[in-house]
Amino acid sequence: MKISEWMTAEPVTVTLNTTVAQARGLLDTRGVRHLPVIDPAGKVVGMLSNRDVAITDDMLHTALREHDVPALLDDDRTVATVMSPAPLTIGLDAPIEDAARVF
Repeated sequence: MKISEWMTAEPVTVTLNTTVAQARGLLDTRGVRHLPVIDPAGKVVGMLSNRDVAITDDMLHTALREHDVPALLDDDRTVATVMSPAPLTIGLDAPIEDAARVF
């Protein structure tokens, strides 16, 4: 069995310039935990997880203390600043067993 038979053919992606707030919204509305990050040429250059954009208790307490919750919710940092760069990739025609060994 090949990777192409198991993968999501057209995953939801974000670009390097997508904001953390926008990515958080996509993760929530699409019900996914990870988003591939692509460059202008469409190459996968990173992976963004829901943990990368999560609002932690510390962040919330700080925002409340500073009376700046809107800034926390409207996080304008780009995903490039919080993503995991250079993710491992595998070819479409590779056997699924190869992917299992990598992971």
